Amino acid sequence: MELLVIGDAASIRSGIDLTRASGNAVVGFCSDDHDQPFDGVPHLGRLVDLPTVHAKMRTDGLLLTFTDIGQRMNAAQRIAATIPEAVFRSIIHPTAVIGQGVVVGSGSMIMAGAVLEVGTVVGDHVRIGTHASIGADTHISTFVNIGAGAVLDEACHVGTGSAIGIQAGLVKRIVIGTHCVVGHGSMVLESVPDLHVAQGTPARCVRTRLVGEPHV
Repeated sequence: MELLVIGDAASIRSGIDLTRASGNAVVGFCSDDHDQPFDGVPHLGRLVDLPTVHAKMRTDGLLLTFTDIGQRMNAAQRIAATIPEAVFRSIIHPTAVIGQGVVVGSGSMIMAGAVLEVGTVVGDHVRIGTHASIGADTHISTFVNIGAGAVLDEACHVGTGSAIGIQAGLVKRIVIGTHCVVGHGSMVLESVPDLHVAQGTPARCVRTRLVGEPHV
């Protein structure tokens, strides 16, 4: 496939690298904060230029690389409104281990060394970091970040718009609500309600948060 990458300066390069590692090509990227080529891939315009760029390039699909969940959600909504025919593609690194019956939604990124055990369901526009481990029958909703090295035990559920920090852990059957944040290195022994930040070992809810609030 030949893809058009959309993101910010902090995330585009990793998206290009992941796309190439998976055997696909990148025809160019659109970004509001970086206009110089990345690794030979040209900048084709800003986000406002996407309808024109998409019509001109006739790519096989789009990939949103924004690390920030709010930015990713906003870009997806904007594209759905202005380019309704756009197709988002999921990219899986060849070193990721994908179990039987795993479902990965559109526009998701599965990084190197990640493990998704049997029966895992991953929603649209999810970002799963390097060497993260997702236990069997876990459900990850849309627009979720799973940090590098995070470990989710079996049958967990992570709600829409939530972020699980680097090397965080969830024991079996934990439910993380919508738009939550689990801090880096935290160990979650009890479920976390919607719109909360949980930190520590064992993790405790330390405050509430707003939808779209930066998660780091």
